Amino acid sequence: MAKLEGFVEIGRDEEGTYFGHIDNINPFDLPYHLFDENHTLNIYGNVNVSKYHPNNYAGKKIPDFSNVIISGIFDCSNQFFINKFPRAVLTKFVCRNTLKKEKRLITENTVLPRGCVCFDLSYSIDSLDILIDKLPRETQRLIVQRNLIKASFLEKDPVKLDSAKRFQEKYPNIIVTTENGDIILSNTLRDLGQEKKLEKTPEPKVKQPVTNVKIDKKSDDDLDRNDIVAACRDSNEIFEKLSDDELYRIIAIVLKNSKIQTFKRKRGSDEVICISSADKDKAVKQIKNYLVEQNLRRAKKEIEQKKEINQDQEIIVNQKQQINEETNEKPEEIKKYIPKNLLKIIQKEARDDRFLPILEEINAVNKNPLAMKKHDSMPIIVDGKFTMAKNVERKKTNVLGQSFDGNLSEDRRRIIWSVCKDEKQNPVIVCYGHIQEHGQKYKKLINKAAEYADRTVITKEITKDWVDVESLLSTMNGVQNTPKPTYNR
Repeated sequence: MAKLEGFVEIGRDEEGTYFGHIDNINPFDLPYHLFDENHTLNIYGNVNVSKYHPNNYAGKKIPDFSNVIISGIFDCSNQFFINKFPRAVLTKFVCRNTLKKEKRLITENTVLPRGCVCFDLSYSIDSLDILIDKLPRETQRLIVQRNLIKASFLEKDPVKLDSAKRFQEKYPNIIVTTENGDIILSNTLRDLGQEKKLEKTPEPKVKQPVTNVKIDKKSDDDLDRNDIVAACRDSNEIFEKLSDDELYRIIAIVLKNSKIQTFKRKRGSDEVICISSADKDKAVKQIKNYLVEQNLRRAKKEIEQKKEINQDQEIIVNQKQQINEETNEKPEEIKKYIPKNLLKIIQKEARDDRFLPILEEINAVNKNPLAMKKHDSMPIIVDGKFTMAKNVERKKTNVLGQSFDGNLSEDRRRIIWSVCKDEKQNPVIVCYGHIQEHGQKYKKLINKAAEYADRTVITKEITKDWVDVESLLSTMNGVQNTPKPTYNR
């Protein structure tokens, strides 16, 4: 199985809309019917197929990666069974032949990935000539075996030497080196005297004698930072609450960005930065203005934060007051869909006794999340009363998170749902993906799910290969009507 770190998005249109999220991919499980030459599969993370053994897959070759873009490292070392390389690899492309077989991984017909900064092709090529006009303009570094760039080898092989010269002339800005960096092609050619254009040796600079700059002693007209602190404290009570260290920091910032001239003076054995006493009032005024602006910004931020907290608290209080209250508000019929590939993954990840409750919990959502203000809980209507959806929380206005194991506080895994709209502007909840652990990847996935919801209109054409959660529940329970799920009361 290919090793994948990160996550996957499947582009569905030219604006960058995405279909879904998949983890831990076997190259044969990729949804090839969903992406093509015009709609790429984007993998955010590293993909390593170098350990893939075709015998485990009935001798199959690794599938075609030509419509895949990898924002990470792609490693296909020793992989003689690969079909086509990715369309783009945005960091490092590793294709080493560590087995040192005579068969080469890179040939005249090879199409290398675009956008790649570094290529490691050790023992995968016989000559640098084969790479001319194949490398993308983003390439900065090329790693090859020693016999292609080491002086002792090139001296004995004029063909490889000519090839190295042609490559260096074609790509003067690419660093060609060995894996450990001990040999660099440009240095080899220079040492062999084979560079077409040798840099002109600059004339040695005559060292000028170093003269000691005399620094005057500090006088009463020279104000160092202690003098400026004293002047600030004498001028205004605004400085009273600040420590000397805080004032020192502010003085340094203000003087660095001020037109007030500074200079060095000797104070005992120390050198100190000073200003002229004539600039004292100007410096104090600028320091005061800086402090006032800082205080105003801080106060404004605190007010905004307090206002936001109060709004959130008010929403939460209102929700708690609503729990178990009678309501005339009618539940909404909201369609929920899961792409088949994600359904398979969720079923595999969930405990045997949790798969059915997971579907029931999300199917119970019957209020439009898009019509609610920002909060964490997901209120629903059950038997004419308000309650909270079990194990489902709102991460954004248009994104829901759901626990796998039925405990939002202890379970670190989440299923991510995008709240989209259909052609009639009705809400539709679509499974976007899942994540194993909270953190930056979780936040990034939530943002991507929100972008997907904003950009995607759910049509019958899109949902034809998806699973309708309500219909699936009916099938699983062997009845026509979905059984009533359990709720938090």
